[in-house]
Amino acid sequence: MRKYVNLIALAVIVALCSCSTQKADFVALTSAADSCYMAGDYVGASDYYGQALLCEEVQPYNYFNAACYAAKAEEYDLAFKRLNTILKKYPDWYSRDIEKDQDLQILHTDPRWAKFAQAVMERKVRIEAGYEHPLYDQLMAIMDEDQTIRNAYIQAYYAEDSAKDSLLQLMLQTDTIHMQFVDSVIAARGWVGKDEIGDGVYGIWFIVQHYGGDKWLEYLPLFKEAVVKGDLDQYHVDATEMYIQEYLKNDNE
Repeated sequence: MRKYVNLIALAVIVALCSCSTQKADFVALTSAADSCYMAGDYVGASDYYGQALLCEEVQPYNYFNAACYAAKAEEYDLAFKRLNTILKKYPDWYSRDIEKDQDLQILHTDPRWAKFAQAVMERKVRIEAGYEHPLYDQLMAIMDEDQTIRNAYIQAYYAEDSAKDSLLQLMLQTDTIHMQFVDSVIAARGWVGKDEIGDGVYGIWFIVQHYGGDKWLEYLPLFKEAVVKGDLDQYHVDATEMYIQEYLKNDNE
């Protein structure tokens, strides 16, 4: 499942899950939904995401996450409604491994699934034909690795498993390796856009977010240029600026 989990402020995210959301912004709602999901509260996760989908910052992957959370909550009609909304609202959205998504497995016996999965596969074939391989493939593999390690750490964190410390170290080491790769690509070519690497642009953004620190400051101008080009959304810049503010604040304390 392509649910991108950000661990920059885990303690804050956990707290959000029990807070009133009436005044919460998009980032708070999606973070609260992710936290509820990892805590096994799928109904709460689906509800938070339902509120987040009303915000103007919403992205295709937010609808996808919301559909996954609805499926886990056994809200099957709502799950398909959210999946089909992605197809209608975002003509170029697709998932690389829709049939392998564990959270959506429960939907496979529903007659509506085959039609949805076929539409996604047709998009994948059409869109990826124009991508620059193997850079796209490598960035997507990095994103998958990033999320696999983070999800394992979060599960260990919530379970108070002693493995969480070693997983944290592995996560930090992996973040460094990923950041070195992105740095090498940018140094050699500059920003590489959606026309060449599709969702790989989000991979670059996530890698920078997870590495953090001075990299946020270094890459912010590139992200702003990417928004102008249509490769990233304003949300990505706003989130990075928010992290920078917290980083500078903590650094000065």
